[in-house]
Amino acid sequence: MNNRAIVKLVVVIAVVTSTMRLFAAPQTQSQRVPGPDTPSIISDQPMPKLSGSAQLIFDSTTARVWCTPDPRNFLDSDVRWFKSHTHTSDVGWVKVHLTIGNDDSPNGWAVVVRDGTGNQVDSLEGSDFQISSTDAQSHQPLLEAITQRISGNGFRIELHAANIPAKLKLCVRSYEYESDTSHIEVKEVTHKKDLRTFVQKTDANYGFGRPVAAVYFPSASTKKEISCTGFAVTDTLFITNYHCISAAWQIRTAFVRFNFELNAADPVFERKFVGFAMPPNATLDFTVLRLNSAIQSPYIAKLQPEPLTVNKQLVLFQHPDGLRKKVASSGCQIDVVDGAGQTPSHTDFYHSCDSSGGSSGSPVMDPTSGIVVGVHHLGTYDPDSQSYHNLALSIQLLINNLTPDVLQEVQKFSTITTASQ
Repeated sequence: MNNRAIVKLVVVIAVVTSTMRLFAAPQTQSQRVPGPDTPSIISDQPMPKLSGSAQLIFDSTTARVWCTPDPRNFLDSDVRWFKSHTHTSDVGWVKVHLTIGNDDSPNGWAVVVRDGTGNQVDSLEGSDFQISSTDAQSHQPLLEAITQRISGNGFRIELHAANIPAKLKLCVRSYEYESDTSHIEVKEVTHKKDLRTFVQKTDANYGFGRPVAAVYFPSASTKKEISCTGFAVTDTLFITNYHCISAAWQIRTAFVRFNFELNAADPVFERKFVGFAMPPNATLDFTVLRLNSAIQSPYIAKLQPEPLTVNKQLVLFQHPDGLRKKVASSGCQIDVVDGAGQTPSHTDFYHSCDSSGGSSGSPVMDPTSGIVVGVHHLGTYDPDSQSYHNLALSIQLLINNLTPDVLQEVQKFSTITTASQ
């Protein structure tokens, strides 16, 4: 979404309708109460889709479904069942969607996931199947799990058990595959242009953007991989939007990618999540997650409430469409200081920094200090000015709604006084 101009999102594949919901509803300074057509921020529809999908519940070659029971007893192994598959073209990665039905087997079992060369990349037990699902044919309840990314275009799913779990029904339902054609492109439809540029290590404020990372995770609705943006606030705490990650099952395969830039000063590195640091906040649309290992100080953003005024200059580092880091600084400023967010409460400020799908969760920063003054999360159309506005949650409200233990951790890295709390 280009918020200084009316932006048209052109999707190379057919995701135009869902993407355009980001631009759906008017909300002006004088009309702050959301109406029936106001888009909910608790929605992942505008986010970029990063994969294609192939169904595998029925194998047309062998005319057999991809489910147990079909036990194969190997005298030299505990592998009781397996399925292998190779995608028809070269892709960077695949992710397999599995389901279980009856799981009252008295014996333990595990699902081992291997890539096309036989290397193990994942292992799942019954407790990892947390997504409620339904069988399309029998309408029976199922539990679903998604594997980690598997490099390459092939995979093998193995059911391991000391004894055959006869009552367990494990199915390979589908798989996702990396799709370069599923990214969105920003197209100008007026005389104004997309003012973002790729981040360069020679930029004067390059260091301010280092805490900003791309976040990849399964969609809460489609379960397919999509992306947002987020930023670290301590060596292990990471903030993004609630409408990006809000369910425990999303965390298992979610990860963040730092230094994902056109020509980064340092190598790309990734972190996974171990859980929520505090309950996700639906009202204010933010989530605080715990990284699986610590990061260094250059990648930690500083929080400090600052006075907000109309026309105050801003900078917005982001990973639009799941791509390399971009920055919006030209024309990036506060338009309205006191505005409504998801609720009628005045939780947000309006800003005019260019962004698009996948920019959700980006920190809105002071361009002179790098201090985070807000968290970008929503865009609305203002019919009075005939332009789009981005909305950002005030950092003061985010700080006020941190749990005491999380706030104490953040205070070790940011100077947040008692008065500002």
